[in-house]
Amino acid sequence: MINKATKILAGTMLVYLILVATHDGEFWPFSIYPMFSKAGRPWQRVIVRDVTGIPDSTYNHPINMDRLPGLAVPLNNYGIETIDLADYINKTESWNNEKIHGIRSLLGEEHFKNKKWLIVKVHGQLSRDGVNVTATPFLLLEENSNSFISF
Repeated sequence: MINKATKILAGTMLVYLILVATHDGEFWPFSIYPMFSKAGRPWQRVIVRDVTGIPDSTYNHPINMDRLPGLAVPLNNYGIETIDLADYINKTESWNNEKIHGIRSLLGEEHFKNKKWLIVKVHGQLSRDGVNVTATPFLLLEENSNSFISF
């Protein structure tokens, strides 16, 4: 009886180890809970602001989150998942016209008519003082142009 239980336990552990090894160290139920699998790691997200009518000099440097220029663009109202936009921007390493066209298509070309939308990368991480959050302007999208923000 003990020998059979040992074999079952060893087999279960072997299957579990194989599944964990082939899924980058994460296997259900732990990977579905980001609070357990990603706690304390730095994170990056993206927000979009409507900066129509606001001078470019207002956003040519890192900005405190409570002083972001313009109005928040409610991406969910446009059927856009913010995590999809963040993944697209944060995982793209080399930018070209095709990649920028991808962003414009995701956001919807029709939304840029007489508008200026600023894409801002937001980076957060834990520190001894709490959570540090920095907002860095990244890309300005207008009806007929695109420009990366550099400082």
